[in-house]
Order: sequence, then C-alpha cells, then structure tokens
Amino acid sequence: MNLKQLISVPRILGIVLIILAVLVYQTQGFLRTALLAIVGLVLMLTPTHRATAHWWAFLNSWRLKKEFVFMMLFDILFWVVLAILTLIMANVLQSPTEQLKTINTASFNIGAITSYNAIIESFFITAIITFVVFWLLTVIAYSFSRGLIWLTLLEKPMHTPFFIRFSLLNLIWCTIWTFLIILFMITMVPPISAVMFVLMMLLYAHLTTILHYSYTKTRAFGKAVKDAFGIGLGMLARFVHPYCYLFIVYVILSQFTRFVQGNTLLVVTFIVFLVFMAWYRTYLRNILRHIA
Repeated sequence: MNLKQLISVPRILGIVLIILAVLVYQTQGFLRTALLAIVGLVLMLTPTHRATAHWWAFLNSWRLKKEFVFMMLFDILFWVVLAILTLIMANVLQSPTEQLKTINTASFNIGAITSYNAIIESFFITAIITFVVFWLLTVIAYSFSRGLIWLTLLEKPMHTPFFIRFSLLNLIWCTIWTFLIILFMITMVPPISAVMFVLMMLLYAHLTTILHYSYTKTRAFGKAVKDAFGIGLGMLARFVHPYCYLFIVYVILSQFTRFVQGNTLLVVTFIVFLVFMAWYRTYLRNILRHIA
C-alpha cells in the first residue's frame, strides 16, 4: 500500500478530531470528548475508497440550491401550525380545567359527589376529544410539510392522493413511535429513561428519513416501511461514516448557541435546528441515492 492510499482528507480529519478530544477533555466533559474520539477513530480507520466516497457526498450536500430555502420554509410552516394548534388546545381545555379546580375534596357528600362526577366526566371527555383532534391535525400538518420537503428534494410532482396516503402512513408510524417512547419513559428510572428518550428520538429521525425518502420515491406503502427497517437497520454499518460528519456539523452549529442567552437563545437554537435539519435531509438523500 503506497502513501497516496494511506492519506485522505477523512483520515486527516479523524486524526485532528482525536487530538482535539485530548485537548478539550478538561473543559468539554467525558461524553463529548468520547464522541469526538470515536468519530475520529471511525474516520481514521475507514478504508480510503469508502471514506473518499462519503467525503464527496458530504461536500456535495453543501451545494445549496433554492430547495434548501424551501425546506426551511416548509419546516417553519409546520412549527407555526403546531404552535397555533397548541394554543387552541390550551384554550379549549382552560374552562374544563378551571371547573376541575373547583372540586373540594374536604367536603364530599352525596350531592357533591354527583356534581363532581359530572365535572370530572366532562373534563376527561373534552380532554380525550381535544387530544385526538389535536393529534390528527398535527400529523396532517406534519405530513403536508414533510411531503412538500421530500417532493422538492426528489423533484417529484405534487398530487392530492400522495398527501392522503402519506398522512395515513405517518399517522400509523408516528402513533406507534409515540406509544413506544411513552412506554420507555414511564417504565424506566429517570437517568436511564432520559438516555433512552434521546436514543429513541435519534433512531426515529434516522428511520423516518428513510421511510419518507422511500415512500416519496416509490409511492409504495409497504416498501417504505420495509426500507425503513431493512436499510435503516439492516445496512446500519453503511451509515456509520456519514453520521460521523453529521456529528461534526452538529458540534460546529451548536457553538452558535453558546454566546447568547434568554429569548435570543431560543431564536438562535430554532434557526440552527432548521438549518441542520434542512442540510440533514439533503445529505441523507445523497447517501440514500447510492443505497435505495
């Protein structure tokens, strides 16, 4: 093996990250330092030809076009709708909640119990209906924005049947994931449940990206689910190197939030999140084109 085969940009970057992990150990803490070191080792040990291919896919993802701006706008559209739906839900539940507060547990009698039962029953019926409607409208808004994003990314035409079936797919998918996440949260002790929540959300983002990519490309309900698990988990090794670049970009972008506080921090964090997710989808699209 000659020197040219040994030296590559990813390998040099990996060495730099390992050195950086050693230098920042005292200030960044164990977890971030360990992740930097692991990412550095992966980049350094990945075979040159594969590392080079991933490196060019990473560079190509930064050739931003107008689609990048559209993705951010479609993402903002969803978050605005979600905020409006949340406010509406809070207003709907305000009156039943106020009635619930009128219950005086210290003065129970037969007449009071009857009236209290009516208040409690009214609260739960209103709450259940409100949450169901809120969930359905949220999934529809989510599906509409994600549908616009992936149709733009894959340059596919827009049709009403696509959004209807895409919404149904997301309704089933998101509901199952929500129940799984809640189950993990309530059955585990706080330190472990917090870690599991983060891992579940990362896995959700990974598998959902593949699900949306596959469905938008093939319009096949079953194949999208099959690809989400078959490619997302079955070919997980092929994503390790690309996700190293994702981690690096996340670390760089997160530095923008270290210099602001208060409401400004929320705004900057939201902007960083939008930029990161728009780039993430562009990058994964480039990776998936060579796999799916």
